[in-house]
Order: sequence, then structure tokens, then C-alpha cells
Amino acid sequence: MKLSGILRKYLTKDQFLKAASAHFYGAVFYASSVWFEQCKQRFKTKFKSLHYQLLRSACRDINYMKSKVELSLESKRTTPMEWNRFATASKVVKIVRDQQPKHLAVLLDRTLTLNKERKE
Repeated sequence: MKLSGILRKYLTKDQFLKAASAHFYGAVFYASSVWFEQCKQRFKTKFKSLHYQLLRSACRDINYMKSKVELSLESKRTTPMEWNRFATASKVVKIVRDQQPKHLAVLLDRTLTLNKERKE
């Protein structure tokens, strides 16, 4: 039996999701806005699969009766890809709102430099 299944017996759905968010997502996706987009699709698929396994444990859907969309809506959690897009968009909005085009230019320059270095 997986650890998530053992924990799920003793926690409510909300408690389980809070624990998973604090420990799993906090550790795995720390600073993901920096590295997530550079991951290969294979690893992104593994992250997404692990995400849905946790949601299935939280919702007690061991027989895979619910779709991934239903799991996301019921647990009110986004996929790792959606979260990364949201975090990136939030940073861009904050930069524009705070009128920091210089900061945006520095970030874009760093990104372009990193991409050039990786291609070489």
C-alpha cells in the first residue's frame, strides 16, 4: 500500500490536500518557474501523473471512476502546468502593474541568454 493510501485513512480530504500541498508540491515545485519549462515532456507527464495520483487518493477514487477534470474540480487543485502558467502570468502582471519595465527587460535578457547557452 502506498504512503498516500495509509495517510488518507486518517485524514479528511481537506487535511490530506493541505498536507500534500505543503509537503509534496512545496518540495517538488520549489522555484518551478525557473526550471519547469526547461523539463522534457516526459518529466512533465510524470509530474502530471503524480499530481492525479494524489488527487485520486484524496478523493478516494481508487477505481478510477472520476475523470481528471472531475478530480481537479472536486479538489480545487490545478495541474502543475496550469500552476506554472499562472505563476508566470502573475509575475508579468505584477511587473507591468508596478511599472518595472527595466526589471522585465533584465528577466527577458537572462532568459534569452540561458536559451542561447543551452542551444550551443
